[in-house]
Amino acid sequence: MLRSIELQNFKCFGEPARIPIAPITLIFGQNSAGKSSILQALYLLMQTRRCGDPKVPLLFRAENGLTDLGSFEEAVYDHDYENRCISIRLDVDFRCPHNADPQSKEWFKSVDAQTMGLKLEFLRQADDGEVSLHGFELYIDDDSEPLARFERSAAACADDKPKGSAHKAASGSFNCVHLSRNSRYWTPYFERKAKTCLEIEQFINSLDEEVRQGLEHRCQELLEQIKQATTVDAFVQSWWSFWPIIPFLVSTSEYFLPGRVCSARNAWESYGDETRDRLLNEKAEARLYENETYPDQHVYHEREILPLVPPLNPANLSLACAYNVHKAISGLLALGPLRARPERFYMFSGSTPQGVGFYGERAAEVLFRNPDLQEEVNSWLDQLDMGYAVEVGRLDAKYASMFELRLRDTVRGGNCTVALSDVGFGVGQVLPLIVQCLITESQTILVEQPEIHIHPALQARLGKFFAESAKRKNNTFIVETHSEHLILRLQRLIRQGNLRPEDVSIICVSRGSNGSTTRQMRLDDKGEFLDDWPGGFFTERLRELLD
Repeated sequence: MLRSIELQNFKCFGEPARIPIAPITLIFGQNSAGKSSILQALYLLMQTRRCGDPKVPLLFRAENGLTDLGSFEEAVYDHDYENRCISIRLDVDFRCPHNADPQSKEWFKSVDAQTMGLKLEFLRQADDGEVSLHGFELYIDDDSEPLARFERSAAACADDKPKGSAHKAASGSFNCVHLSRNSRYWTPYFERKAKTCLEIEQFINSLDEEVRQGLEHRCQELLEQIKQATTVDAFVQSWWSFWPIIPFLVSTSEYFLPGRVCSARNAWESYGDETRDRLLNEKAEARLYENETYPDQHVYHEREILPLVPPLNPANLSLACAYNVHKAISGLLALGPLRARPERFYMFSGSTPQGVGFYGERAAEVLFRNPDLQEEVNSWLDQLDMGYAVEVGRLDAKYASMFELRLRDTVRGGNCTVALSDVGFGVGQVLPLIVQCLITESQTILVEQPEIHIHPALQARLGKFFAESAKRKNNTFIVETHSEHLILRLQRLIRQGNLRPEDVSIICVSRGSNGSTTRQMRLDDKGEFLDDWPGGFFTERLRELLD
């Protein structure tokens, strides 16, 4: 589940702007302050993932996409594409993926943490204008220092451009240029130092004479350092200098980290030219990843090289975090500010929709394919005091694929129904939101301005609806809104004990001379603000009464 977002050099955000995510997150601010930019950053990642092309690091515009940001030049802060890179950081639950390697799984069990974050940095290449992933960082909880930082290697940038083509692929090698020496992360491995040393000594003794000469001096020197380490800090210092000896290549194209991640830092300096060519030529890299035995006797099998790598590989931890981020992005659902115009008649597409769509255009079809859902929807329409109940059915047996959505007036009673297109916009605005929330479990729903076209009393009741969906369905909401009534209802629910203060995150976005900033407005257990609202909390009504 998504726990926070941080943007830097993206649209109106120049300095890092952090948005903590709670089960219900409300984003407030004046017009053009940057509220929509927060959701657009998520839309950008969503449509990039849906594109499925590993050569496209960021898809700024797409046909029938979620957002049209134009280009990197349009999206980067102050349009300064020559000197700035767009940075997007997503924090998710600290959880070990099922496909992690055994060492990473053991590490996840040993580290006491709540969240892990992946910060992605994108820039525009000066030579051909292509956008690429420049680097990425792995974070644990709110630590200011990254656990690891990877940067795109210069050699990878040169190799990315295929011969005879101007297109630069998004894949490439990334070198780990920073590894935290905080003993919090490495203490569990301090106890394994003796076993690790023994494995390395055995491996060195098994090498051919020619290769051993290239490695033995440095390995033996480091082995002595590790053996002499009597404290965790000393062990971390020794280990940190040891692990870059052998690059370990892993595939990352599925999880926003394109190409290959190389966990070696300055690894080339550890080898002579002949040994380096044998171990890391292009054919050997491919075969190493495929875990095959090399025909060349001087190039060693992956299982023979791995003992030189410490028990924990930072590249694998980055992959684990990227996998969790990928799942979080896959679990995002978006509902735009305006709904599709209701139709008098609908045609079944032949498949059951999994969502109502960005414009709510498939809400009627979802109801048509799920008759049992109609009762639940009508229950909420009644609780929201909408005054209508939905009825969905086929037009005629002769036209089995044609159906209609009608509304029955529950205020007057009777069996008279009207088409959705014949009533005000409010019902059509709220209905897709209700349907989406009722069919969704354990996902994050992005909602833009749900208060459009609806009465203030209904805006307040939506607060209860969001709270019930968060509790019963484990859904998370990120809502861009101007509604004072919505926030007042959530404060009331906290005061009544139906919500906890930590269940609600209220973000205020403000414009300034150095770009937009975000500020979290904390609530106490009575639903009162602990922080002063910039300029006062919805003071317009008071000004109109007193001025």
